[in-house]
Formats: sequence, structure tokens, C-alpha cells
Amino acid sequence: MSNIPTPENLLNCIQNLLAAIPWEINNYSKLPKAGLGPVKLLLLNFTNHHIIKSLIGAPPAQGGNTSLADHAPELAAIKSTLQQLSKAVNGLQNKVNSHTQIGKAKPPAVNTTLPSHSPPTFSAIAGSRPKNVSIILDLAQTKSVHAFRPQPVEVCSLINDALTASLHQQVRISAIRWTAKGNLLAIGSLNVTLHQLQLATATIAQAFTNSYAATVTPIPPPT
Repeated sequence: MSNIPTPENLLNCIQNLLAAIPWEINNYSKLPKAGLGPVKLLLLNFTNHHIIKSLIGAPPAQGGNTSLADHAPELAAIKSTLQQLSKAVNGLQNKVNSHTQIGKAKPPAVNTTLPSHSPPTFSAIAGSRPKNVSIILDLAQTKSVHAFRPQPVEVCSLINDALTASLHQQVRISAIRWTAKGNLLAIGSLNVTLHQLQLATATIAQAFTNSYAATVTPIPPPT
């Protein structure tokens, strides 16, 4: 079978290529870093082919009959060029399709499940808080110490008033507790250091003595 294309096949091939080439080149030019140099060179070689140039600028047909075999070399050259153009178009189309598939790729799944955290327990919260410093007023020598114990809130207010009027204004008492032995536990506020509380022990003991027992002479309280 001869490889020489028939006129009908040749015309169909040219029409299909002319319809596909502009669309494919337009899509190819939108790809990143897509160079049109090879495509331009291939098209330039095609249009500069002496057969194509003679067809584009061909003079009017003159008398005489020519057979298809007379143009066999020219038709074979055109067929080869068209095959090269067809390969170039297919390559452009494959690149466009590959780029489109990459653009439509699904992003990696993101785990939106929030980590479960159990609420902190009361003991954990209490353990994370800094401990307040405290001192003990030794009231073992106090007469009727077990019979008379002022209310802690009253004693706390009394001591804080005495501290405000003294040189230890930065020291505050947050709570007062009576121990089982009848001693008085004075707990400093959160920002009071042990050293500050020790320096204010004399003022604290004197404030309690002056208000509740004239005969009480509390020993300097240990810390």
C-alpha cells in the first residue's frame, strides 16, 4: 500500500491541525515557564517550506495535466511536516492536561479533631498555686486561752489595721486560724514574703495583746 496521502486525507489533516494548533498553543502559553521557541521554530519551518510557499503564493493554474505521481515527493514532505506538527500538538495537549490535573489535586486532609483535655482537678489547681507564708503566735502562757478565742475575722481586721499604722504597711494578713493547742496562726497574703512577715511579728503580737489580754505577754512567735 502506498504511503502517499490522497487529496481528501491531506485536506482533512490540514483542517484538523489548523483548528487544533491555535487552541493548544494558547493553553500551552499559560503554563508556568512554558517557552514557545520550539513551537515557533517548527511553524516557521513549515511555512517557509518551498512547497507551502509555492502553494500560498501559487500563480494561476496553467494548461496541461499533471498526475499525482508528479507531486509525490512534495506530498511526502508535506505529510512528514504535518506529522511533526501533530506530534507537537499532542505534546502540548499532554502538558496542558498534566498541569490541569495537578491544579485539581486535592489538598492533604487536615485533622480537625481537637485533642481531648480532661479538666484540671481541684488538687492540681491547688498544687500549682504558691503557698502563703505564716507565723504562729505562741499563746500557751495566756490565761483562759481555751475559754476565750476571738473570732478569726475580727482578729485579722485588728492586725491589719495595726500593720497599716506601723512601718510594715506592705504586710497584710489574709487569714487567722486557731490551732488545737490554742495558738494563733497568722497567714500572710499572697505577695508577702516570709522575711517580711517575720519582721512584722512584734507588731502582730502587740496588736493582739493590747486588744484582748493585758496580762498576756506572748513569746516572739516561731515561724
